[in-house]
Amino acid sequence: MHFVLATTTYNRKELLGQLIDSWIKTKNNDVQWTLIIADDGSTDGTVEFLQTISSEFDFIKVIYNNRIGVHQQMNTIIDALNQFDWDFCFKVDDDVRFLETGWDLDYFETALESGYHHLVFHEQKWATEQNSSIIKDETNGLISQTNLLNAHGFFYTFTKVALSKVGYFDVDAFGFRGMGHVDFSARMCRAGFNHLVFF
Repeated sequence: MHFVLATTTYNRKELLGQLIDSWIKTKNNDVQWTLIIADDGSTDGTVEFLQTISSEFDFIKVIYNNRIGVHQQMNTIIDALNQFDWDFCFKVDDDVRFLETGWDLDYFETALESGYHHLVFHEQKWATEQNSSIIKDETNGLISQTNLLNAHGFFYTFTKVALSKVGYFDVDAFGFRGMGHVDFSARMCRAGFNHLVFF
């Protein structure tokens, strides 16, 4: 089994370091891991930090970009994913922290059991105006807490099969930053890897 943790970053060296530290402390060590980090031309010491850690650990792949934006950054990660064999990917923002062990297997097992390879974490405390009190359908043991339009893009999963059907982020439509993650999730739903209504 091969898991991937993928993140995009720009000028957030301290946050990125905290993400990596929390991941190392909580990840399951019984599976193979690859960490993919796409940097968008940081000038705060992030590049030097990435050069140091990637030379120390062979499971870290760094992609150096230059102000291409979050959606194209994700596409460079997808390009990297297409270069090797893997089973399950966790895409996280660089300010995510993992608090307890077991989170990775919980997501992986739930994705397999539910058939929803594209699981999206929704933090109700983060943006209370985006919470839905209407959509609460429980499907396959999962409870929807918001609708697709208000889906957060800071933590989501996908499998190699799902990615092969959905493909790249739509940079032409969503540009440097914006709602490209919602479009990506909508296409995952249409391909059967989540549910358009009970998201």
